[in-house]
Amino acid sequence: MKDIYRRNGFVSGVVILTLATCLSFSPGLARAQKTFRLRVGIIPITEMLTIYVAADKGYFAQEGLEVEMIPMPGGAVILPALLGGSIDIAYSNLVSVILANAEGNPLKIIMHNKSEDSTKAPNAPGGYKGGSAIMVRANSDIRSAKDLEGRNFAVNTLYSINWLFAQEWMRMGGTDPAKAKWSEVPFPNMEAVLESGKVDAITAADPTLTVLKTTGRGKILDYYFSKVKPNIMVASFIAAEKWIKEQPELMQKFVRAMSRAIEYANTHENEWPTILAKHLKIDLALLEKMEGGHRFEAKVNMEHLEWYVNLMLRRGLLKKTIDPRTLVYTAGRDLK
Repeated sequence: MKDIYRRNGFVSGVVILTLATCLSFSPGLARAQKTFRLRVGIIPITEMLTIYVAADKGYFAQEGLEVEMIPMPGGAVILPALLGGSIDIAYSNLVSVILANAEGNPLKIIMHNKSEDSTKAPNAPGGYKGGSAIMVRANSDIRSAKDLEGRNFAVNTLYSINWLFAQEWMRMGGTDPAKAKWSEVPFPNMEAVLESGKVDAITAADPTLTVLKTTGRGKILDYYFSKVKPNIMVASFIAAEKWIKEQPELMQKFVRAMSRAIEYANTHENEWPTILAKHLKIDLALLEKMEGGHRFEAKVNMEHLEWYVNLMLRRGLLKKTIDPRTLVYTAGRDLK
């Protein structure tokens, strides 16, 4: 089964709704209630900030949850683990969710998390800044999409969201993405394979993006997500429909805690580096130079989901259309 998911490009590295308003708890109540264990598959990159906040600020504990965060390289591992029952909730990008449902696997987005924060910056590559970039070595002669023809280009998973956006970026640059040599490299290994010369370009997410840029070992070719679709939704927390029906209370507890964490993260951006340094084991001084690029939100944007479906149809990732509404758990509110 795992091979099926890899072949269809289920990846990492994502959407969508708030199921309830934030609740307040007294410490005494939190101690008295029963504790429930949740296993959550995550990707060790900076957009996991919100789940780190939920743990550190006690939001999970106040819901009676003991959350085990299980680091995984991407959707090629996360989705089979979710379907196989070894994790309860997964962090996944929208392309993976759509592909999974198209293959008959009923996975539902229970809340959104990360959208690209595309800040206009006239002096930045492509005119935007963001949290995802195509990077090359500092001394590379690659200057444009055209220069990537015949070069080795690494994404975390083939037929994934990063692969799809990188290919669209190349098309926008006037070149055929099939002329690049594509390879899979997990996010934590991107820095090493680029520096070693095994690949010529990578799709970098933070903290790799910031580390390579601030140390002068890499340079940004373009902020490709922002170039292709500014402010697009990227990744969400998902669960199997069967599990949701069996454990609706656990799901709601998780969503309430995470909704509080998103609100906190958006109003305490100055704390991001310290929280991320603790959990990602990255030098605080480097993370303090991080430019951002993440917009955290719990709501789903159905127009964005429809955009993904249409793009995937055009590029042959889907054989037939899929109703975006079927991707979202709809007992809650805040679809827009």
